[in-house]
Amino acid sequence: MNTNVRWISSSERLRRGFALCALAALVGCGGEDGGTSASAVSAQPSASPQPQAGPTPPAATAPAATASAATAPAAAAPAAAASTSCRLDPPGGVVVVADRRAPRVLVGDTHAVILHEARRSPAPCHGSPDATIIPVPVTAEFSPVPTPLPCAVPEEDASGRMMQNGRLERVAGVPVFLGCGCDPLDPVVGCSCAARVPPGAFGGRYFSMGSSHTSTGGLGVDLAVDGEWAYLVADMDDTGNGRRGIFGQRIHLTEPANDRAHWRLVAPEPSSATRHGLRIEIVENLPDRTVILYGSEGAPRATRVVMGPDGVRQGGGESVDWPAAPAPAVSVMSARDGRRAPPYVRLVVDGQARPIAGVDDTVGAFSPALIEIAGVQLLFWSEGMGETTRVYGAPLDVANATIGPRFTVTHGDVESGDVAADVFAGRAVVTWSQREGAGNAVRAANVVCGS
Repeated sequence: MNTNVRWISSSERLRRGFALCALAALVGCGGEDGGTSASAVSAQPSASPQPQAGPTPPAATAPAATASAATAPAAAAPAAAASTSCRLDPPGGVVVVADRRAPRVLVGDTHAVILHEARRSPAPCHGSPDATIIPVPVTAEFSPVPTPLPCAVPEEDASGRMMQNGRLERVAGVPVFLGCGCDPLDPVVGCSCAARVPPGAFGGRYFSMGSSHTSTGGLGVDLAVDGEWAYLVADMDDTGNGRRGIFGQRIHLTEPANDRAHWRLVAPEPSSATRHGLRIEIVENLPDRTVILYGSEGAPRATRVVMGPDGVRQGGGESVDWPAAPAPAVSVMSARDGRRAPPYVRLVVDGQARPIAGVDDTVGAFSPALIEIAGVQLLFWSEGMGETTRVYGAPLDVANATIGPRFTVTHGDVESGDVAADVFAGRAVVTWSQREGAGNAVRAANVVCGS
């Protein structure tokens, strides 16, 4: 048995800055934009992990000239009625976590998972993404969670690997934060990769893999759940056993958790070409086999590996194409015509971009998000530059590319931005970052629409 790869106890997880997501009302831990950016109308990510973008600009900074994919496919949506109005509940939202920024959100039946980044972090920390899990609907009584400890890079580290990374993904209908990180204080505790899920999801199981006596972070992690079978795969530095690579474990959710889990080698350390952008994806998870793809972010092809029912790899790797996500029928994007020009927001329908009447591009508009709630297409965006940036929302008439009555998302008259939104089973949550006193904070609120 691999004695250096272990499940992390609850008490030890609380020591890790990476695992700081305790809720005030719950015990324990569950589970911009570039110059061109896009958001699909459903705002629900596909099963495929998206490329991990680099650190996003500060809350009121115009996007840089890089591109990111739309978050999800979506069918064409009906136009919003001009008489429809929407609002936040509670008004102005609540502070989720202080001194963090660039939030993203996935909503589930009982909880929302909010990913956020550090205001500043070393480049190998890749924005220091972490996540907070909050009950939904959001209530005014919610108390902010502690700010995660900063990601640290040892002076002697020369590996060039990311020390911390993370993303959101919906697994079997459940919002999940998937990420890897290292203990910011003690390399003896080491590094871990985990799938953080809402309390009670998947039988209350905690999915994690950790290696001690290392400060080399993992490059990627993925989780698949199909009925009573789960599979967790992660890239880890297993130096205690003289190897580094991608490891995995088949998990029977109806059986007790194994504190000394036996991880199987999926693949040895990936080539240097994948070190700064490793993508791992479980594309099939059945009782008798699990199919895993891994390779470089942005590359057209991946290596396909099949793991058998005993968890042992079957045969060699096969080169295959990455699965292609269908383009959304309706989405929004932001772009800019040169570094000195203000960014603007566009509606994209069947690949054709159009200006949106009511969104002021002359002062700069960016970080758009689009969701559908109660038959209404609802647009969120950041408008203005520097200290004048504020976040707004409004119903969107897709057919005529115009917005209805706008409402202010920003709490107070302060600099804000980095808005994101998601909806699940009719329940919508919007999250954004804004100035709070001398620092920044991430806020969240329910979204309610009606005539």
